Amino acid sequence: MVAVRYAPPPPPLETTRVDAYPRMPVAPVLAEWFPTERVVSCRFTCEDGRSLWYAAIPMKPRPAGMSRRQYVRRYLRFGSARLLSRARAKWYFRNVRSVGKNLIVRGRPLVTNRNMVIGDNVTIMSTHRRTHFTGEGLIELKDHVIINSGAMIMCVDHVTLEEHAGLSIEAVVSDSNLHPIGSDPIFTAPVVLGSGSWTGLRAVIMPGVRVGSRAIVAACSVVTKDVEDDTMVAGIPAKLVRKLEYPEGQRTAYRRDDDKQRHANVFARASAQLAEGEGTDAGMMGG
Repeated sequence: MVAVRYAPPPPPLETTRVDAYPRMPVAPVLAEWFPTERVVSCRFTCEDGRSLWYAAIPMKPRPAGMSRRQYVRRYLRFGSARLLSRARAKWYFRNVRSVGKNLIVRGRPLVTNRNMVIGDNVTIMSTHRRTHFTGEGLIELKDHVIINSGAMIMCVDHVTLEEHAGLSIEAVVSDSNLHPIGSDPIFTAPVVLGSGSWTGLRAVIMPGVRVGSRAIVAACSVVTKDVEDDTMVAGIPAKLVRKLEYPEGQRTAYRRDDDKQRHANVFARASAQLAEGEGTDAGMMGG
């Protein structure tokens, strides 16, 4: 993202319409290419006519042998997906307390908790299952948190996901049992998922639990007690399986710190090979 525009842009050379997310109350995107600035400018317009997002994507030089129209359309396959994600983030989290930079949202999360504080570079998936944030307590998602499809956070008091914490598909985090059990009153206590921890598929984190840094909660586990740093727990109730050892400096339990650079190197090599080939596909990837 290199620019945010508020003044009317100059007349475009090429104009292409791209369908927005089908169930989002945003009209199709108007994407325009300005040859003098080498950017794609996209505007998202709500049903009531007000502009929701208007930004520009930098474009690389057009490969030889590719028409301008082909170049714009192929580039929008990548650029418009990112802009649509940013527009969904602004729409679905428009009523929460604060949202940091570069929130990525895919799908249609259900947000009924307005008392949310979201950090920078947070990713929220809500595709084949809707991700749900509910309750009236404070939900804190700190920087680089990842929440996968179908996860649910029920907050009455306070739930915190620290930096780089991750929730897998359909995991549940609750800081309250929501109703009395026998003669016991309703129990509510804050929940903390430590930095770099990973909560596996359909695991349940009960009230008052703290999951330690870089700890792993195995799939379908029910965690009723605190989990130490750098450990793996599993079962119902969850028990210690083993201690975990990580390479020096690794921040998360689920991803190596050099993964991003390694993937970038692989993509760069593939792009270079495609650029040497023939056809517009090769030119698009390499250009």
